[in-house]
Amino acid sequence: MLAPLYALLDAISARAPDGRAPTQADAYARAWHALEGGGPRPWRRRLLARAFPLGVGAMNRVGIGPLRADLSGPELRRAPLRAMRAVMGDLGIDARHVIFGHTHRAGPLRDDDAAEWALPGGGGLLNSGCWVLGGAWTRDRPGGPYWPGVAVELDGDGPPRHVRLLDDVPAARLRA
Repeated sequence: MLAPLYALLDAISARAPDGRAPTQADAYARAWHALEGGGPRPWRRRLLARAFPLGVGAMNRVGIGPLRADLSGPELRRAPLRAMRAVMGDLGIDARHVIFGHTHRAGPLRDDDAAEWALPGGGGLLNSGCWVLGGAWTRDRPGGPYWPGVAVELDGDGPPRHVRLLDDVPAARLRA
């Protein structure tokens, strides 16, 4: 059922601007940038950005979803948190702390709204983040939400916590 959306994203990101085959991070970043209306060929990007919410609405009407057309940074942080809570509910998981990954964004971080990461029982969600320095997602600085090298430490007495293992490694060295 999601094949049309995946085909659209694949077509958007099929080649990097310099003609080489893109990495997965390049492809996602180009697709996201195009759907936001930015990038080269402005009229095509603007048309795509205007059509995207219509496509999302159509998918919701046929029962796929609920989906949102908001691709803002805050929504890209909140959506996986909502999804993880839904998975927990669907699977009947009643845990005090839930550690997950795959969204590339570590959290909660010091400046995050703790309520977004909270679980009903008083614990919280914890995302380990990403281990790959991808130019599109990690333009921030060491210690930032997309900087690679975040692990989760568990000890028997306290809640899980982030341990940042690569904050002292320069981006040039990580790229090498």
